[in-house]
Amino acid sequence: MNGRNTAYKYASARLTLLALCFLTGMIAGQAFAFRTPQAVGEELRAYFSACRRAGTVSVTPSMVICAAVSYVRYPLLAFVLGYIPAGAALLCGAAGIFGFFLSFSAGCMTAAFGWRGIVLAAAATGIRCLITLPCFFLLAVPSMENALMFTRTPDGRRKYSRMPPQKIRQREQLQILRVKLCSAALCAGIGLEVFFAPHLIRLALEWIFR
Repeated sequence: MNGRNTAYKYASARLTLLALCFLTGMIAGQAFAFRTPQAVGEELRAYFSACRRAGTVSVTPSMVICAAVSYVRYPLLAFVLGYIPAGAALLCGAAGIFGFFLSFSAGCMTAAFGWRGIVLAAAATGIRCLITLPCFFLLAVPSMENALMFTRTPDGRRKYSRMPPQKIRQREQLQILRVKLCSAALCAGIGLEVFFAPHLIRLALEWIFR
């Protein structure tokens, strides 16, 4: 029982660290967004105005690819970084970058459209955030522990090689389960992004430009 409580304690600490990095990135993104030149806001207004006039958007292969990249990139990065020794530090950086660009894009919309930009940002990125954020943290927290296990001990051996085979199998099975859950959620999110999100954005634009 003590071992399990210790594991939960360390997992909570890793989650807190990643969340703080993400929050720091969000604060930095907001700061940079409101320092962008006024011309950027005007370009955004012109772009979304053109999107509104374009009407219904047909689904194309490039749209599906862009949606897939937007959904998969950070969860995939969270998974891959768990297998390199420097992954723990890089995961903190990835969480900060994730928060920065998410906050920066929302901040630019708010700077261009005022408080109505919040609605547009929610329509444009809301579904994506609801799916990619849990998937990122679900994979990043164990990946940070995994990356630390790939570091070397004073005798030159990797910590991972000193674990009992049964525990290694249990870790691998849990990781496979997490990957399957995240893959299913990301696939569903890509479908919503392609077929449903454009309607939300159009409704938000109709409300903003009315």
